[in-house]
Amino acid sequence: MKICSIGCKLHKEDLNKKSISILKKTLKSKKPIELACSKHNQFTTKDIKKMSLFSFDSSKIFYHIDYDIFDINTYINDFNNKTILLDSLIEEIEMAIMLNSGNIILHLEKNVHEKIDLTDFEFFLNKVIMLFKTLYSTFPPSKDLVIYIENTYYSKELYDKLILTLKEHGYNVGFTLDIGNIKIWTNNSLYEWLELSKKFVLKNVPLHFHIHSNNGVEDRHIPFHEAFNNEADFIDIRQNSDNHYSSNTVFYIKNIIEEYSNHKKVSFIFEIDIFKVNKEEVFFCS
Repeated sequence: MKICSIGCKLHKEDLNKKSISILKKTLKSKKPIELACSKHNQFTTKDIKKMSLFSFDSSKIFYHIDYDIFDINTYINDFNNKTILLDSLIEEIEMAIMLNSGNIILHLEKNVHEKIDLTDFEFFLNKVIMLFKTLYSTFPPSKDLVIYIENTYYSKELYDKLILTLKEHGYNVGFTLDIGNIKIWTNNSLYEWLELSKKFVLKNVPLHFHIHSNNGVEDRHIPFHEAFNNEADFIDIRQNSDNHYSSNTVFYIKNIIEEYSNHKKVSFIFEIDIFKVNKEEVFFCS
């Protein structure tokens, strides 16, 4: 099993010499990394110099745009701030490019209380297509930019239609499958989501996986090795159901990692504390 293909994620607040060393070691071993910041603690030009990532493969570097900075649903419906929101998104993508990232991850909405009105899905779809048209006219194809949409509060059918429609329009769109989000916010099983992921691979859609656990209530980004060892906090962790994180979960994830470990358009990261990645690797290899 080639578990070595799983990378790590760095949040701006964890940026220091030790975490930068982990990032560079990860990239040197040809694993992906993901960078993330919040609206109130964003990356700076000084951080760019500190990390110095331009000697590495940009296709292995992902940049996660926080939903407090930009989400697609707010952009579509907030007519008064549309220009400001778009400018914020473009600034974030420019920062990602300065950090040598070729991959941008976006959310459809801020939170479960601001879900998209799907009574007119075609209207929503057309607005997303217009957003992608604007972005790809701002950032030319020479940048090799891939914009990923991450799963959150909707069924796999919505993402199936949205991603493939954007693909059919010729946009370089990818899909980020967050394993933790599946547990909290969807009725589809992990197995069903992984089957959708395989469909996307056949359609040449780039895939990016966030691997982490939670207690089924809060999106706490807990390592699987901690979740399985803490029965008090994770009472449903061993239930025999695909909608919970039983032993089947790791089995499914390991299988898809093994299947796509050498696929150029499929990547995996542990979306947990960057300093706990080593223990999580041991857990997945056991």
